[in-house]
Amino acid sequence: MHHEILKDSLGRYLTLFVDQRLLDLRPVGGGASDTVNGDGILILDSTGKALWRWSVFDVVDPLRDPHLLKTRRDWMHANSLNFDRDGNFIVSFYNNGQIWKVDAHSGKVLWKFGKGGDIAMPAECKFTQAHAVHINPSGALMFFDNGVENRLSEVFAVRLDEARHSADMDLHVKLPPDIYNDRMGSAYMITDSTVLCCSSKRKITVLVNRKGTLLWDMETAIPPYRVEFLKKQQVAPWLVP
Repeated sequence: MHHEILKDSLGRYLTLFVDQRLLDLRPVGGGASDTVNGDGILILDSTGKALWRWSVFDVVDPLRDPHLLKTRRDWMHANSLNFDRDGNFIVSFYNNGQIWKVDAHSGKVLWKFGKGGDIAMPAECKFTQAHAVHINPSGALMFFDNGVENRLSEVFAVRLDEARHSADMDLHVKLPPDIYNDRMGSAYMITDSTVLCCSSKRKITVLVNRKGTLLWDMETAIPPYRVEFLKKQQVAPWLVP
């Protein structure tokens, strides 16, 4: 298991896992029995019994990936998983620069958003590596973009029209170049006008407004994977008077 352990309304646990397959990669210049590490979604009950399983191998042929020999040890690199408002799953992948919506019953991929996806991207939304994908309080699809190609990390929130396979920009924040973050990271709305952003590799968390202006920053001793805001009443039982 990696990246996520979520609990749903039925008390089940939802996680990402590494799906390891031995494949004949001779057609793409590899060996007759090479290991390809893909990703999957797993639902467990409270005893650890597997109730549902989905894998990227169910929906994508790795031999069609021209970069497979370079990425086979971590082929897709799923890095976040969450629920859409209708109960289906949204999952982001670092290596192909896409976010997918997966049917929580059939496992069908309902759409792909990002490079080479089937939902038209707004002109401003040229993200490369999404992290911490989720539906924000206003109903928009929100995520942190590492921005490796431009060496500039950004925050995006888009409103998807699934029927028309289109998207409109709702929020776009360009973070300062000096906190560019090539791996990990997160971004969550705190109010309608402020965003909490974690720049993991820089060991810094910042609060910014919609224009990207820094309101405050907090440095940490270790690189946090994500940073989320907790209201006082959520932690009050564990606070020392």
